[in-house]
Amino acid sequence: MLIIFLVALLCLLILAAGWWVSRPMGFIWRWLFRGVLVALLAGMALPADVVMEVRGFVGSLLPVLREVEPGGGASFVVHLVLFALTSALLFVFRRDLRWEVLLAGLVVLAFVTEGVQLVVDGRFASWGDVGVNLLGVGVGFLGRWIR
Repeated sequence: MLIIFLVALLCLLILAAGWWVSRPMGFIWRWLFRGVLVALLAGMALPADVVMEVRGFVGSLLPVLREVEPGGGASFVVHLVLFALTSALLFVFRRDLRWEVLLAGLVVLAFVTEGVQLVVDGRFASWGDVGVNLLGVGVGFLGRWIR
């Protein structure tokens, strides 16, 4: 029970930080960022059986997604897209913040999201996923030159 409380507390702290950092963004971009962050945190903190249920539900809404295997390929894409979107939204719409600070925070997030999975039932952490998270941060960093 303590583990569940600590994981939930960590997710709330990360969400609060994301909420705060996204406040100056335009309305649509702010809420897109917050939605992506919630998806990222849910994907990190939910037990494996809940993640499979969510996959099934999303697959019923978007049948093309049922064709994607739930193994490594889908996981790679999800990690990459979530971290690339999170990073790009920050690097593009928070130019008033030093990019080094944003980059440091995103690198910490990449490691923390994997590390927390060590204590979530049915989940595991992997260095490969950390690498994909960091690749997503790198792709998002390229967004710094957009606009």
